[in-house]
Amino acid sequence: MNYSRKELKKQAKQVLRKGYFMALIISIVLGVATAGSFSVLFVSNPFSQSAETNGADEPDFDGSIWGQITNRDWSEFDTAINEAGGDFADGEWQGDIDELLGNIYIELIKLALLIILAIWLFGLLFRVFVLNHLAVGAHGYFADAARDLPSGFGRLKHGFQKGAYLNIAAVMLLREIFISLWSLLLIIPGIIKSLSYAMTPYLLAENPSMRYKDALKTSAAMMRGYKRRFIVLHLSFFWWLLLGTLFFGVG
Repeated sequence: MNYSRKELKKQAKQVLRKGYFMALIISIVLGVATAGSFSVLFVSNPFSQSAETNGADEPDFDGSIWGQITNRDWSEFDTAINEAGGDFADGEWQGDIDELLGNIYIELIKLALLIILAIWLFGLLFRVFVLNHLAVGAHGYFADAARDLPSGFGRLKHGFQKGAYLNIAAVMLLREIFISLWSLLLIIPGIIKSLSYAMTPYLLAENPSMRYKDALKTSAAMMRGYKRRFIVLHLSFFWWLLLGTLFFGVG
């Protein structure tokens, strides 16, 4: 890390000239994978769920919910409504209606919170057991490319190999937990720790069996004295990142 920013960028350009399209594909795959969480909602149609086919063309809706609604004799219901018209006019049922609407509102809030929790949990598990491993593989690919070592798209799968998968999941999860805990003290400590642990994916790409204490300690030692330069190096790519965003990451 004794290179200047100009030298680092020059070296990066030379590396990209040798394998630009492969680096682009890996960057796109990783970018799409980390762009957001995925949610799958299965919505069933109550009008067609229980309908049965009555012949070759026309479905029989008599046994479905729709059939029960259309075929039911509603005369008794109309009579009850007419008899209760005076009660509605006098507002005697208003309290019951308000209570019913309030209960429905509470149940909808509970359902929304449950859906949000399920999506958050799915996103967390997906990140721990899939995205972090892809990130380690991508860091390994770019590290190999920088050293002119043979590498390819298969490098992304290295984090999923038997014997390394669970350790990578544990180390990356603990890394994020520690950063989050430091962030609770204020934002600055969290930023400092995130910089200290920035080399963790590279270390795991080289040694997938490295334990979390060794990985975090080694990363912190590597970044000691280089945090400011690391930030400035990333900020120097701001306009390139903005330009790449305008052209959908192709540049």
